[in-house]
Amino acid sequence: MKNIIKSVAYELKKTKAIRITFIIGLLFMLLEGFLNIDTSSDNMAHNTSQLVAEISSSNIMILIFIAAILVGYMCSGDFRDKVVNYEIMSGHSRKQVYISRFIPAILVGAFLVTALHFSVMIPGAIMYGWGNTLSLGDVIVRDLLLFFPIMRICAFLVIISFIVKSQYLMMAVGYGLFSFIGLMEQFNVNKSGYVTGIANINMLFDFKAWSTYNLDPVNGIVEYTSYNGSVSIGLILWTIAISILVTACYMFIGYSIFRRDELN
Repeated sequence: MKNIIKSVAYELKKTKAIRITFIIGLLFMLLEGFLNIDTSSDNMAHNTSQLVAEISSSNIMILIFIAAILVGYMCSGDFRDKVVNYEIMSGHSRKQVYISRFIPAILVGAFLVTALHFSVMIPGAIMYGWGNTLSLGDVIVRDLLLFFPIMRICAFLVIISFIVKSQYLMMAVGYGLFSFIGLMEQFNVNKSGYVTGIANINMLFDFKAWSTYNLDPVNGIVEYTSYNGSVSIGLILWTIAISILVTACYMFIGYSIFRRDELN
């Protein structure tokens, strides 16, 4: 199994599509962080903490699309050139073949997507400072916790990639998830606690807000909005525990499917 993991790691470093996908995602996130802050506009964020509070989890759809592409290249590419068949014929068990791809895919995929989500804060922090809308420590903790629901989503994507056996079809799967999540958000369906990874992410970046009004002699009625970004112990523990449990279930389900696959 160690040799297969080394082979997968080598493919990761060699595959240009993975680097290009990450770079495109990084540019998208940096642009989002740059274009959505304007200190001269009342309708836009004035600093990085306000931007984070206002965009919430709105960019998670594009990140899951990127995750689908990354997982597709890590897990599906070896089906096209029959590398998986060769590994099994050379004495590796199907369990070894599956786990050797499952673990790198969920860990690398979750790490890269979490890093991309962090990057949206870089341009604003450099140009406009952090601000005082949210505590930087609370936001960092929430972003680190993002790794776990993304990991369970990547685990689900691994199952799909072993079924479709094509990194190109995984792009279509990613677009389908992108559209489906957007539909769920539009109808306010995905607010179901820890049941799904997307719902968990929504909880992580749901900064409770309350507003008040005041009268200004020049500007008239002025709205003030305050956000609560504090992180409870329950949110941390449940996010980690349920994500690990669901990931383990997905690993078992995926292996059960792959074990019976005829690999045609």
